Amino acid sequence: MNYVKAESSSHDYESTPDGIIARYDAGLRDARKFGFYPSPSTIIKDTLASPGLEIWKQNELIKASFKLPRDEWESDEEYAARIIKEGKRKGSEAADKGTRIHKAIEEHPSPCEDESIAGHVKQWAEWYETTHTRQISAEFFIADHRIGVAGKCDYKGIHREHGLIIADWKTKETKGKPIKNSDFYESWLIQGAFYTKTEEHNTGERINFQSVAIPSDRVD
Repeated sequence: MNYVKAESSSHDYESTPDGIIARYDAGLRDARKFGFYPSPSTIIKDTLASPGLEIWKQNELIKASFKLPRDEWESDEEYAARIIKEGKRKGSEAADKGTRIHKAIEEHPSPCEDESIAGHVKQWAEWYETTHTRQISAEFFIADHRIGVAGKCDYKGIHREHGLIIADWKTKETKGKPIKNSDFYESWLIQGAFYTKTEEHNTGERINFQSVAIPSDRVD
């Protein structure tokens, strides 16, 4: 199958006789042409407002304007473009850090050699070792062929208190404050509901869900 690489932040998946294949580089045209499955996060992004994320983006733009004084020769448009570019850079750095933390968690119990995230991974590992007894799967694809949606789950295993669970690792700035239930985005819970109910349908098992937020801006 040939498809055209395009700029896209969507996560699409192809359903094949051998299983689900990630098609992250596919654009909207090819996703429609070949009938790729969208991910729950893609659907959520396209249909559900995310006030918390929008506030974070606005704050980053404001902070970028404080860091980047306006040059005398700059027009309004040029200055605004420079601020937006800086704000997007911070978002890209946050996404990259989250990806690296996910990768290190996937490789646990191998030591994390990336010193910039080692402390964050250590926090997660201490929690994990005291709350879980056995990993069943990690970083595995899941699809609901009834509705044509697929995604990639972070973890399936046995929790000491909640039994069989699916967990989704999230990174979030906390500004040094403890994470509360109100800090969890609605989109995280919707994504988790899809993973859990789909896996229950596919396996016949009774599964609980945990969205696990890992502080990305502090290390105790």
